[in-house]
Amino acid sequence: MQAQLTALQRADFAKAFTFAADGLKERMELAQFRSMIELAFPEFVRSRNFKLEDSSVEAQRAFFDVAVTGAEGGVLKARYHLALEAGRWRVIAVEPRLPLPDRARRNRVTT
Repeated sequence: MQAQLTALQRADFAKAFTFAADGLKERMELAQFRSMIELAFPEFVRSRNFKLEDSSVEAQRAFFDVAVTGAEGGVLKARYHLALEAGRWRVIAVEPRLPLPDRARRNRVTT
């Protein structure tokens, strides 16, 4: 999760995509991933910072609540869902948390 957010801070979509779960990579190409992030989570791209607010691990699943401050100063809170795949944690979903910016209310991204 932190590595993906760091890659997105640099607008390195190719690197960020490497942290996605296999299921997402089978359904989506890099260009689609980039569009999804830019539409649903623009604060993640070139963000000023991100902060881990909470986390939990249940068997082979992990959940991380983050607050991301975008380049324009807006804050988006999101929950990362990760699964253990071949000994590595991979992002399976990112869910915006309340309160949502208007554009994010329409976009819940699941991998």
